[in-house]
Amino acid sequence: QNLRHLWRVQKSDFLCWLTTFLATLFLGTTYGLVTGFAVSIIALLQQSARGQVVELGNLPGTELYRNVSRFPSARRLPGLLIVRFGSSVNFV
Repeated sequence: QNLRHLWRVQKSDFLCWLTTFLATLFLGTTYGLVTGFAVSIIALLQQSARGQVVELGNLPGTELYRNVSRFPSARRLPGLLIVRFGSSVNFV
């Protein structure tokens, strides 16, 4: 039941768990843990590289700007695109 919940909530964590479990089962504890560590690092790098970019709109009657997909009442400003980057910007 917990694994089904993990699959629904965070598929990348489930796949990391499954990979670590299978590697530990077939390759042994040491190689399983190393595999799990490597898969976790790869998932972390992939997630941080993708980042979240959302379009913002003004909430009527306020000076607040919110995600237009999460707040249907938020209005886009004509001729202006406002975006927010939801993760850190890394330069390598």
